[in-house]
Amino acid sequence: MLWRVRRDGRTSWLYGTIHVGRLEWLMPGPAVVQAVKAADSLALELDITDPAVLQQLGEGLRERPGAASLPTALAQRLARQRKAACADDNVAAMRPEAQLMALQSLVGRARGLDPSYGVDLVLAGTARSMGKQVVGLETPALQLRELFSDDPAAIEKSLADGLGQLESGQSLAMMETLAALWEKGDADKLARFPSWCGCLETESERAEYRRIVEGRNPGMAEGIDALMAQGKTVFAAVGALHLIGPRGVPALLAARGYEVERVRWPGGDAR
Repeated sequence: MLWRVRRDGRTSWLYGTIHVGRLEWLMPGPAVVQAVKAADSLALELDITDPAVLQQLGEGLRERPGAASLPTALAQRLARQRKAACADDNVAAMRPEAQLMALQSLVGRARGLDPSYGVDLVLAGTARSMGKQVVGLETPALQLRELFSDDPAAIEKSLADGLGQLESGQSLAMMETLAALWEKGDADKLARFPSWCGCLETESERAEYRRIVEGRNPGMAEGIDALMAQGKTVFAAVGALHLIGPRGVPALLAARGYEVERVRWPGGDAR
């Protein structure tokens, strides 16, 4: 999931990540490491090496004082999923939608897919050890605003839908499919995600996807462009879904005049 971005004789990189991984994926391959070495800075969705960013994010994920209580049946379903995931007290202290996101990230642990092995963490540590600048393309406030709602009805609907996906096994199946596509570097199938995921069947689901995924892409492209306009080269690592389709970050950078080229590997392995 690697793209080469060129302009004015300088080369930067876009790298599509997933926020879970397998232990054997923990270290990036040599081509990715070389690209990180060659770049002046590492750009992530959030600068997870900044304690202030982590503090702001943690505060935003906590249960809001005075928030409306969930209906009893929904709260019980959420509690059952916490127990099934062996989630700790930190998860239970989150706002309900954040609990759901955490549980969805934990659903693959029994199959070896764990958020602790997310490549973003490794890249951040690698860049810091090389003395490179790590920057965030977004702020915690922006992510929290886009990902969560304060409307009790919207929260209940989101929870009901998400818990249904966990209970039916759909969340696990989707995680395994996305992980397999990432492992193979199959960006072509990933680009067709809206047509096969089964998760964009209603207008509300499509609107949420446009807001949470496509709606954030212009800001990411603008941030990368701003760094390169300073004469810097960038290795930008963001969620792989932000890099696909006509509204993906590669397409948006191409529209800004960059030469953008997918790096294809023998056998389709983009790691």
